[in-house]
Amino acid sequence: TCALPIFKAAVPQQKPEAFLRNIAAGMDADTLDRLKQITRPTLVVWGQNDKLFPAAYAEKWGKGIPGSLVEIIPECGHVPAIEKPEITAKEIIRQYAGTR
Repeated sequence: TCALPIFKAAVPQQKPEAFLRNIAAGMDADTLDRLKQITRPTLVVWGQNDKLFPAAYAEKWGKGIPGSLVEIIPECGHVPAIEKPEITAKEIIRQYAGTR
C-alpha cells in the first residue's frame, strides 16, 4: 500500500529541501543509548516495508526500551497508523488491555 495519496490529502505540502533536512536529521540522530531512560510501558509499532527507517530500527528500539513490545505491521510502509489503521489500533488496544 502506498501512503503517498493519503499524505498528500492529510499533510500540507512540505518544501523538498525541508523534507530532505528532516530525513537527514533523523538519520543523523543517534539516541539509542537514551532509550533505556524510557520507563513507561512502550509498544513500538513499525511498518515492515518502511523505506525511510527499515524494520531493523524497530528491533533496536525494542531492545533499547526496557520491557517494550515490538509489533511489525506486515505489508506496511512508514506510517502504520495511516496505512493500516485497523491493525495498528488492534495492536495498541491489545497492548493497553494487557491481553498479550
